[in-house]
Order: sequence, then structure tokens, then C-alpha cells
Amino acid sequence: MAILRAGPFAISSNSFFDEPATAGLTILPVNCAIDTSSASWPWKRYESRQFRGPDSISTTQSYKNGLPSDSQAVQGGGTGATAARVSLLSSWEYQATQDFNITFTYSSESSITGGGFDNARASVNVNGVEVFLDEDTTEVNGSTTITLPASVVPSTVGVGVFAQAGRGGTAEASYSVS
Repeated sequence: MAILRAGPFAISSNSFFDEPATAGLTILPVNCAIDTSSASWPWKRYESRQFRGPDSISTTQSYKNGLPSDSQAVQGGGTGATAARVSLLSSWEYQATQDFNITFTYSSESSITGGGFDNARASVNVNGVEVFLDEDTTEVNGSTTITLPASVVPSTVGVGVFAQAGRGGTAEASYSVS
């Protein structure tokens, strides 16, 4: 059964939206399941990267081509400095005539040396519902396969990893989707 393809971007009130000049989490690219073979309509994602080191905070938002994959490591400052933190997120919408699988591979690690607390987390959300969570105080890593249901209207997927280490510690996070 054929479906009317939404996109190339969508917001909650409009499934046929052009790519905005500024990337944001409310306007997402629409893809056909996990099919990356189209040259005329490349598979896209929204990507957010935030990390904090001893002297600064960096936040970027952008639209990227291809399946999600990212990594970052940050060293925290010493006594009296801020904790190290890494937060990486990708989100997109999809349409599919039948159920399909994605594999989410992740690693998040935090090490504490100067006081404070550690946290490591990886998660997957589908249409605002958390369908996978792996969380611990120092390290999570692994791979999980998630079945995404057929959807005529665009459905939203979000994957993310987070690591926070106390002062002087290191926060590292990475993930990929295939």
C-alpha cells in the first residue's frame, strides 16, 4: 500500500514543511523508515550537542544527513570548578508501511575524582514515550534493537546519551543508530 509522503520536514500542525533556516527540536526531518538509499531525498536528522568543561559550555543544534552517530569526551576542572557534562541527542520523524527495526548502540561513562556525583544514561523515545532506558551512576554501554511500528502519519524518534562527572572527572558519551 502506498502512502502520501510527508516532508521534507514536519511540525505538529503541518506535515509538509520546508527545511527551516535554524535547526530546532520542534521542526524535524521526515524519513522513509530507515531507507537511506534516496539521492533526491536524503535521510536526515536533527542533532543537539551540549558539553561543559572547566571553562565553558558549548551547545549546537543542526540538521545532518545520514543515520545518527556522535561522540564526545570532556574533562572537568579541579576543586571549585564545574563538573564535566556531555549530552548528545538525535531526533527525526519517519513514515513506514510496515514495522521495521533500528539498532541503538551506546556508551556513556563518567569518572569522578574531585567531588560531586556521576551519572550515565542512554535512552530512546518514540512519540514522546520512553521505550528504552539504561542508567547507572558511572557507566552504561550496550546495544538494543527496537521495533518501530508502521505509521502513515509522521512518528517521532529520539535517541540520546548523557554523562556527568564530578569536578576533575571525565564525562564521555557516544551512540549510533543502524
